[in-house]
Amino acid sequence: MLYQSAGPTAGAASALGVVDALLDRDGRVLERRSLDASIAVTWTGDGGYFSVGMPLGGGEPGYGTMADDRTSVSTFHARKFDGTGALAWNRELPTGLISWVKTVVPTSDGGYAFLAVRDVE
Repeated sequence: MLYQSAGPTAGAASALGVVDALLDRDGRVLERRSLDASIAVTWTGDGGYFSVGMPLGGGEPGYGTMADDRTSVSTFHARKFDGTGALAWNRELPTGLISWVKTVVPTSDGGYAFLAVRDVE
């Protein structure tokens, strides 16, 4: 189960991030893995994770899915994590004025796609 952590979690790398929890049949947590990612995240074919998000800024750890200030120098990042949750790569995206990332999905060719919203004022 992937969920967004809004506060400190045991073993978490940051106060706001994503947690992958492995549950048993009775719903007990067997294992937790923390990711410095946004909730727009998916599992990858190699047992890792892929996420798109924007750094929260101000020196705070974590990634969000919405750009509060579209004039900000911050940009969305595509982030790939390996099966242990370690960051494999981090790439800035040429997103223009994307305001909100809704979801990410793996594609049949081994890549990733993301659905985003652009607010026009």
